[in-house]
Amino acid sequence: MNKRIGHGLMLILWLLVAPSALAGHVVLSGKFDGSEPGTTPFPGSCDTPDATLGYQVLGPVQVSATGTYDIADASYQGQGSESVQFALDLVIRLYDGSFNPDSISENLVGTSTDVQGDVFLEENNSYAVVAQHYCTNLAGTFGISIAGAGDITGGDAIEAPAYWSGEFKTDDPRADFGGQTGETIYNSAGPIQFSEAGIYFYSDLTYTVGADPVLYVYDAPFNPEDPGDNVVAILDDGNRLTLDSGKDYYFVTHPYSEGPETGAWRFALFPPGEPAINMFFEDAWANPEIGFQGAIITVLPTYSAVFLAWYTYDEAPSVALEGAGGKSGTQAVGDASQRWLSALGFYQEGATDVEIQWENSYGGAFNASTPPAQQDTDYGTGRLVIEDCNQVTIEYDIPTGPGAGAYSVSRAAADPLKVGLCEEEGLQPGVIE
Repeated sequence: MNKRIGHGLMLILWLLVAPSALAGHVVLSGKFDGSEPGTTPFPGSCDTPDATLGYQVLGPVQVSATGTYDIADASYQGQGSESVQFALDLVIRLYDGSFNPDSISENLVGTSTDVQGDVFLEENNSYAVVAQHYCTNLAGTFGISIAGAGDITGGDAIEAPAYWSGEFKTDDPRADFGGQTGETIYNSAGPIQFSEAGIYFYSDLTYTVGADPVLYVYDAPFNPEDPGDNVVAILDDGNRLTLDSGKDYYFVTHPYSEGPETGAWRFALFPPGEPAINMFFEDAWANPEIGFQGAIITVLPTYSAVFLAWYTYDEAPSVALEGAGGKSGTQAVGDASQRWLSALGFYQEGATDVEIQWENSYGGAFNASTPPAQQDTDYGTGRLVIEDCNQVTIEYDIPTGPGAGAYSVSRAAADPLKVGLCEEEGLQPGVIE
């Protein structure tokens, strides 16, 4: 049930800091892509973190009531036998007014939090929320949950949907969900619809400090006489489920059998995201609307490198080259108006795009050492952007060639097995918006 704390300690913590019903619940969500500034690792990271860890400053946020607020890493909650690790692990700190990366203790409010912690906030003060990698610099999505007795507002703060939180009370209805739970209190919500189909990522936000919820998802109204009827997913800790767009779903929560039966509970649900770069993007790619050109992509995970070859040809042959070399002999194999560029880039684990450096090779001959080929390794810049496992965008800025633009391509011959492996290997959540 827990990333770092056993059930016995969880119960003790809950008895000491059991939360009351909460008025405000917001999420601050975004992505790390490797371009962020870095600073000294915050206390709360691992024993041997990277020398400098990337961070993002979010907010500022304000609260309408002075008191204790729960801050949780929504993107990394639990990794038990039934849990799925996803997104980035963070260390989160709140600062009064502003954050100074050269003095990470200046203006600090409370202590750093990893997974979850309480922070005392004052009404109408402005607080900077700083998210830093836990231990290692990676690329990917993150989410931070802030909840408390007052309303929470400010930059980057997204109000959580009502069905993401609730409170188990002694007079709530009961149902028998089977297993070790037996007849227990439950809360229900619905119908709920989602605009985007795909894999969603569930994160339990109160398993260490509140009533630990188990979420049942139904594709028809909940029947308390038969809780197993029409259930499509049962979720606990960190997990995932597949949802369709435009379909009615019903969410039912009940307390986990080994935790307290009553109390406030919360969770977060991340939408589907773009897959991270992985070896299964290696393929031939083309745009069916632009003939006689394409791209070859090779991914080298050991070196976190991507190699790209973009090939095409010009319909107006170079007369000078034809006059010099003609169409016969090794040097003249192919057409004198062919165009071929290559590019190389190094990505951060979890990234959905990578900066690339264009190179232009010219001269030379097939299977011959003379004349020697030439290579311009600084021919231009660009990016390879992952849209999904069957579509990528090649961005380029090549001053001496086509200039600046973008070229969208899909797999020339999509292999369903390779696409499926790409989606599974690169699976990660999107940003909560």
